[in-house]
Amino acid sequence: MHVGMTVKRHTIVGLAIAVCVIVLAYCVFRSESPAPTGPDRMRVGYLAIANSLPLYVAVADGLFAANGLDVRLEEYKTSNDLVEALVAGRIDLQVSASSAVLFNFESKQPGLFAAFSANVQTQAHYPDMVLVRTDSDITSMTDLAGTRMATFPGSTFLAITKIVLRAYIDPGTVTLEQVPPPSQMEALAAGQVDALYTMEPFCTMATERGIARVLLPAAAEKHVCDPLVGGLSTFSRKTALARAVAAEAFSEAYDAAIGVVRTEERRARSIMPKFMPITEEMAQKVRLVGVWKHGELDLGVVRTYAEALAAEGELASVPDMNGLKW
Repeated sequence: MHVGMTVKRHTIVGLAIAVCVIVLAYCVFRSESPAPTGPDRMRVGYLAIANSLPLYVAVADGLFAANGLDVRLEEYKTSNDLVEALVAGRIDLQVSASSAVLFNFESKQPGLFAAFSANVQTQAHYPDMVLVRTDSDITSMTDLAGTRMATFPGSTFLAITKIVLRAYIDPGTVTLEQVPPPSQMEALAAGQVDALYTMEPFCTMATERGIARVLLPAAAEKHVCDPLVGGLSTFSRKTALARAVAAEAFSEAYDAAIGVVRTEERRARSIMPKFMPITEEMAQKVRLVGVWKHGELDLGVVRTYAEALAAEGELASVPDMNGLKW
């Protein structure tokens, strides 16, 4: 009986050792074997505006997926919210945020962002117009003295409005009211304001509906600077450094999408209604700004806009543009 118990004990010990060896071998195999691969996830913040068209095209045409990326879109309502999310690390990159908002962050803490594209406004490709009602007796910018004008919300747009007005009259003679985009056309149509300085797609929507006529096209491009880099698309620099391969893959796909917009504009425009509240008809009519690919970025031009804002007191200082290089 003693011998039998000894044999059983040895058998149990032997089995335990065997199991341990198998488990150890499996763990070593798992550690030495490559982990299963899949698409690299990128969290992308964006504004649902026409300037984000390359993003829409890249998603719709599968350009990100073809580059091994799993892109997750997160819509934001303002550039401030978008950039704050990027700085806080809630997203990996953003598309089309206001350059002025990025300048403010970058001037206070250099090296936060790495730019891979830019929205470029010129007098040939502009998104902004000063509008008046169709039946208004206002026929020139000098007639705006003593009137009420609605503008986009935000200090940057207010500063630009004052620069534009100063080319014709004393800005202090105009009562400026910052009105959210959904209410701008209603305010003009109802006579609550005499003029409206706004951006696409609201310019085209107002004129197409017969609410307004154009008093001054390309206002900022005429009186602030031309070209004017009104928006920048940037990675968080932490993402660009820590995930260089994924960042490069995203930038390549975005550049390809810009190419599609340039060569197949009508088809690209037809993608807009899938990502923003706009009809197919309006998507074909709304004005588009130019978009620079990564290799086309001219930070000297970007600096010119920053200097104009600083001169107006909108920026405390002009950021070092080398900090935006990627």
